[in-house]
Amino acid sequence: MFPAETPLNSTYGFPFWRISYLYDFLRRRGDEVSIGVSLQIRDATITFTSADGTLRADRRDVGPVPTLKFRGRWGFESGVWWGTEIDGIDLRACASSDLAHASASSAMNQNLPKPRKLLLTGATGFVGRHLNVALAETDWEVVRGTRNPKKASQPGWVYLDVADPSAIRQAIAGCDAAVYLIHSIDDSKDYPEREDLALVEAGLSR
Repeated sequence: MFPAETPLNSTYGFPFWRISYLYDFLRRRGDEVSIGVSLQIRDATITFTSADGTLRADRRDVGPVPTLKFRGRWGFESGVWWGTEIDGIDLRACASSDLAHASASSAMNQNLPKPRKLLLTGATGFVGRHLNVALAETDWEVVRGTRNPKKASQPGWVYLDVADPSAIRQAIAGCDAAVYLIHSIDDSKDYPEREDLALVEAGLSR
């Protein structure tokens, strides 16, 4: 999903629900020394997002986490009390190997079928911007065409000038499809013919 050398941001969420059983060895009002066990249900999520925010991949894993539990409480005659609660969690159960493997595979394109590649022209226009966001939620690997050499050097972008047949061939190389959102409307009257020529050079049809 992410082109090679794409800068990534990652976040890890670990909300959980827990039920516990404790046995109080003191059984004395105001004081407590309890030991027991807990069963924690994890809902772990790892999210990878490209630095420019256009690509995103999520992996989620729900499962049990066994936990040992200790709780102590000591009261004073003044009515003030001091307490502590400690949970011992098996870290091997916190995030399953399946979740870690799936996340790494998604981010690095390992052990997954090669995604289909799509060239998106007009990605900075009104329609192109919205389509780019929608495509980020699919399995397509999207490369965006631009005439700006500086932007073309960034991950996920490629240089494209529809008036240059060689640039078209280089930009479309390796792509399975293209979305053509460029309209060369200017003072000349031959822009429909120039658009058709660009499509032919790309090996596409309307």
